[in-house]
Parts: sequence; C-alpha cells; structure tokens
Amino acid sequence: MPNIINIKIYWDDEKFSFATLSPNDIDDMMMGYGRGQQFVLFSFVELETIRQWAWDIYCREPEKIEIDSIIF
Repeated sequence: MPNIINIKIYWDDEKFSFATLSPNDIDDMMMGYGRGQQFVLFSFVELETIRQWAWDIYCREPEKIEIDSIIF
C-alpha cells in the first residue's frame, strides 16, 4: 500500500488544489466509496472514487483529477 498519494484537483474556474492522501485516507475512501471492491490484500482506488471523495471534502465538483506522485 502506498505511504502517500499526491493528487492535483482541477476546478471549473481554471484553479487547482493539491491534496495528499495517507494510507488511512485511502482506507476510509475505500470503505466509503469502494462499492464492495477488494481492498484488504491490494488497494486500488479508481479516479472516479477520488473524484467523489474530493467532491465531498471540498463541497464542489472537480473538473479533473491528476495523480502527481505515489510514494511507497
């Protein structure tokens, strides 16, 4: 499992935000948005799941999500 996932969130007004996801954030995301995906032995988070998480955290819909880096 990654130690850190750095993402860039683009908004509809040409601005962007940076966010850092820890292993706890990834676990919480999979529990809340994973829709039954297996995450105990191997974690794989789809961009759509990250987009839903960002929408709930920032209370606005992101235009696009990019993964900047994954650190193991």
